[in-house]
Amino acid sequence: MAAVVISEVLCFTCQNYRKIDKTTLLDTIAKFYHDDELYAAKIELNNYVSSLSAPPLVDGWSKFVNKQGLPIVRKSSDAAMKRCADAEDLLQMLAILDVQQIKLPTFVAADLDRIPGTAGCSRPPDAMLQPDTSKLNATVGELLRRFEVLEKRLQGPYLPHAVSTPSTPIAVTAEPSLPAVLTAADGCYHGVAAKASAPSTDSAVQGSWAAQASQLSSTGMQPRKTLPVRVRGKSTHATVKAVPRYLTCFVGRISPDVTEEDLAEMLEEKGIVGVRCKKIEPKNGLSYSTAAFRVSCSVSYESIFYDESSWPEGAELRDWYFGNSNGRQ
Repeated sequence: MAAVVISEVLCFTCQNYRKIDKTTLLDTIAKFYHDDELYAAKIELNNYVSSLSAPPLVDGWSKFVNKQGLPIVRKSSDAAMKRCADAEDLLQMLAILDVQQIKLPTFVAADLDRIPGTAGCSRPPDAMLQPDTSKLNATVGELLRRFEVLEKRLQGPYLPHAVSTPSTPIAVTAEPSLPAVLTAADGCYHGVAAKASAPSTDSAVQGSWAAQASQLSSTGMQPRKTLPVRVRGKSTHATVKAVPRYLTCFVGRISPDVTEEDLAEMLEEKGIVGVRCKKIEPKNGLSYSTAAFRVSCSVSYESIFYDESSWPEGAELRDWYFGNSNGRQ
């Protein structure tokens, strides 16, 4: 077998086998070469493998040849489909030889017009096969620049006018975060509505108490810091008495049909005596898919009160925040 084999198809394919992705290479040779050229390339590969002095055992090679030892002829009524099938066979044959490290001869081209990218084209084959990403990169860069402008505008003071760029105007209405205060008759719990506004008469704003409470820290309205308790008295006196401390929590994600009596009865069954439950009614016409309660009890039941098994699955407890207008119990 000659060390140099003339085959435009194999010359181009072997030169670009590791340079470009297989999908692009398959599409190029299937569209550029005729079916007879592709089949001739399959014959050249098969002849080389058959002519080796000590033919190796090439795994998977038998599925590309027939009983006579010739490459399988792909038949199809669609010429384009037939070329795609032959091109795919050719790439798989090269892949098998490459995996098993079988050295191939040098394939050369006698007619450069039969090399993609050289016939009537000044660009080399690699340049022709590589996609032109300059426009895509420019578009992505422009979008990133606009997002940076919008981000800076939205992070700064509230600007009611539209934000635009020199090229294409983009109207953006920036709404500042509006803090909402959920109040009860005898207490308050501060939260933030992501977009709180007065609802229409036909529909109410939907949400959850937990969503309001989870955004407390983002508004900067943190509960007031208190000094730790140094001593907690235990003695008794005939005239000087202390007011017992109560545990008070905001209990959210409760089913809307649960009443104050239902919740108090459940906690009493757990062993908490004298529990107080106050259902919180949303203000300003807001409505939520879950109910919330203000629940308090004596500190002596702290272990039961803060036990997860004392509450239904999914319920959430948070310490009650007492504002300046609310006295502690």
